[in-house]
Amino acid sequence: MQPQRPQLSQTAAKYNNMRLSLLIIIACSVINIFSPLLDFYMLFSAYVPQWISKFGAYLYLTEGVLALYVIAIVMALVMLVPYLLCYIFSKKNVGWMIAALALFSVDTLFFLIDLLSLLAIGEISFVMDLLFHAYALVSLILGVKYGLAMKNEKAPDYEALAAQAESAPVTEGAAMTVGEGGAPLTRTLTLTRKKSFIGCAARVTVYVNGQAVSELKNGETATISVPVQAFALGASLSGALVSNEMLVTAGDTAIAYTLVIKSGWISNTILFQEGT
Repeated sequence: MQPQRPQLSQTAAKYNNMRLSLLIIIACSVINIFSPLLDFYMLFSAYVPQWISKFGAYLYLTEGVLALYVIAIVMALVMLVPYLLCYIFSKKNVGWMIAALALFSVDTLFFLIDLLSLLAIGEISFVMDLLFHAYALVSLILGVKYGLAMKNEKAPDYEALAAQAESAPVTEGAAMTVGEGGAPLTRTLTLTRKKSFIGCAARVTVYVNGQAVSELKNGETATISVPVQAFALGASLSGALVSNEMLVTAGDTAIAYTLVIKSGWISNTILFQEGT
């Protein structure tokens, strides 16, 4: 077992997904830099690097100087370097996500200026570009929101939980392991992962007080021993991009939960439903 607490916050999961959106923006932008050669372009992209590349292609076609196009491509790629740095360093510092939002906001301003000039002459072919550009901008705004919220989150105090209800009331039954003097030490916890297409290829890792105790495949059931004291029960899927954590109160009887994966727009959630 690993003593380190995993990132089981839904806010952290959403922030990671917004970082993934930033990476997609970068990838689509790189493709669009070469769009004059490929004869197609991606919508989920920064606008200014693409414009520079197209302008360089135009100069090459009109002036016949290949170097102009090469220079334009290099300039466009250099403009994406700050975005890449923002993606890399935003993993540990939300300030870099804020920087990415600022960069893309300026990019959006240039896009809107060009769009308004096109609309003035009746050209509406860029409407889809506007929708995807807005979606990309919203993704970065949400990334900043979740990143700031994540900084203010406090991890559960597992030591305090372990000290809670040091002695649970004893009842008869075979659900507990007893120690000296018949005092209950543990109770049984049965977990059943409901069969689902969502995340079916990945395993769910179960955590008790921040330590991994079991892994469940799709539709699998596991029974583990847990403290009679209150404890934090968590679960994660695919590196905690799907996650949840809850507090289980003190007690001495056997408990059971069904793990249900619910799909969401930004991230998915593992729900703990009582019973199996």
